[in-house]
Amino acid sequence: MKIGLTTQSKFPVCVDVEYVIFAMLLQAETVLVLISDDDELPSWIPIELFQITDCRMDSSWLFQQFSNPGGIRALWGYARLIQDDEHFDALVERDPGALRVFYEEKHRMSVQSNAFK
Repeated sequence: MKIGLTTQSKFPVCVDVEYVIFAMLLQAETVLVLISDDDELPSWIPIELFQITDCRMDSSWLFQQFSNPGGIRALWGYARLIQDDEHFDALVERDPGALRVFYEEKHRMSVQSNAFK
């Protein structure tokens, strides 16, 4: 995945809306977070667009480091994203199977967060 952010880049998010972070990645010097955007689709968005209101991470997250100068250097997130090399690209491409896994993870995190309220 390559990112080409400019001052003209637009993202499917709104001001003053709280989003759950499902994963994070470090590419070159940019941190992106995976959220369910305003269209309910998984989207990688620069972290600078958000103010973090809850700094806890899901206890089931995994981490992977890459030796890829200029590319993805690190990835944190739900197990399938880290353990399945094809899931990342399939998610970006909006593959129905990858979307199903993402929505299952979204549901799991929703149930888990409600249990702690």
